[in-house]
Amino acid sequence: MLDLAVIVVNWNTKDLLKKCLESVAVETKDIAAEIFVVDNASTDGSVEMVRREFPQVRLITNTKNLGFAKANNQAIKLTHSRYVLLLNPDTVVLGGCFRSMLVFMDDHPEAGAAGGKILNPKGKVDYFRSAKRFPTPLTKFFVDISLDKLFPWFKPFGRYSLSGWNRENAREVDVLSGAFMFVRKEVIKDVGKLDEDYFILAEDADWCFRIKKKGWKILFNPEARIIHFAGESIDRVKITRLRYAISSNLLYFQKHHGRLAGLEFRVLMSLTNFLRAMKWTLRFIFCKNRKISWDNIRSHLQAVFLCYTIGTGWKKD
Repeated sequence: MLDLAVIVVNWNTKDLLKKCLESVAVETKDIAAEIFVVDNASTDGSVEMVRREFPQVRLITNTKNLGFAKANNQAIKLTHSRYVLLLNPDTVVLGGCFRSMLVFMDDHPEAGAAGGKILNPKGKVDYFRSAKRFPTPLTKFFVDISLDKLFPWFKPFGRYSLSGWNRENAREVDVLSGAFMFVRKEVIKDVGKLDEDYFILAEDADWCFRIKKKGWKILFNPEARIIHFAGESIDRVKITRLRYAISSNLLYFQKHHGRLAGLEFRVLMSLTNFLRAMKWTLRFIFCKNRKISWDNIRSHLQAVFLCYTIGTGWKKD
């Protein structure tokens, strides 16, 4: 059995994907690893680039965008490694990362999954993406409107984001980012693969919730580091991202905490988007670039409507 299976799901991020795979190639040079790229019907030449420049990569090409969870599961079924790593295409793996994670996971057999430091392009730690607690509709609302940053001394506001912790020590956490998540293969057999009811967003929190529910720990390793260029494949269309954020988080809360939590999320998420629309309205009035402001006003007002009309497609067994 190999040590590590690296899975990268790609959608129209050819240039970033190339940098990602270059860093993965360096990191797996002395590791028994298999590398998968699952392409979700890209139209930017990503597939041709991988075939031409990374012949060692096992490439899976989809004829339509299947989403993050389903695409990762396609590769997970083909892996023959002790550990599986979910890795975003808009990341660069820094030196020693994979080796550090393998040693860390071997030293902590109680860990079902682990993550590390996620840095922004300026090299600063992205605290929220690196690790957080399981959300509730209310703690998510506090973070969504930045109360955890405005009032860092008030612990309830920063509970979800684990504010006050500098990510410099190993510790148990609740949620890791699907942009960089090491998962023990034994755990996948125990818990199951990613829930394909999620198209994108919140599937990582769902997986972590299921892993901990089975008695495994979720750990953070500060020695492993990647750079993340933050959502390049979905941030281009704001209303599309908002739609995913609403439907995926609604599914998460309704699935794990019941319909009342789902209703609470709808109300608080609609309030979040209303407040954001008001913020952009002020910018529209007082700033020069009114087109960007107007686009954001329109998107957030549409999102308010979506909070009460969108469904999850999920039904309790």
